[in-house]
Amino acid sequence: MSASIARENLQLFRTNEQLPLSSEYLWLIIEGVVKSSTTNQKGENVTLSYWGKNDVVGKPLSSDSLYILECVKPVKAEKIYIQDWEKLSSGVLRHGQQIKELTYIIRTGKVPQRLLLLLGWLANKFSDKLNPNKSINFNITHQELSEIMGVSRITVTKILNQFEEQGVISRPARSKIILHDCV
Repeated sequence: MSASIARENLQLFRTNEQLPLSSEYLWLIIEGVVKSSTTNQKGENVTLSYWGKNDVVGKPLSSDSLYILECVKPVKAEKIYIQDWEKLSSGVLRHGQQIKELTYIIRTGKVPQRLLLLLGWLANKFSDKLNPNKSINFNITHQELSEIMGVSRITVTKILNQFEEQGVISRPARSKIILHDCV
């Protein structure tokens, strides 16, 4: 996904800013982290996934009418219009693979195992490839982790505290989780 389509479609977004949605285009993420979410029937927020470099996101990839794409970190993204979508086939395939991976994680084993798999998935996806430590270097809240997994925030907090006591993870800063040789 190295070839750019049109530099005039390149846009920068700040943390907490939402990417505009339209059925006319998709977004190719050049750098940064985007969270996709929706609202369930009870009006509760549901985090769907996190997306990063070379991922493709947008309204045409979701049937949800309440779909939101929010920047977790500053984002540089390129708007790709319908007529250029054939150039995004590898990104769209990755999108489907990521959904499958997350579905597997949230359907596997007991909650601690699922949380460890999710942390490992996030660390593998967003770690600095030059750094030997697997870490999540953006602020992901216990609430957001619980939304992905479909469990309570209290459950996630308890398990994260247990992981930290066991040396499975460390949290040297509010916006960083380091995984230690377990995932």
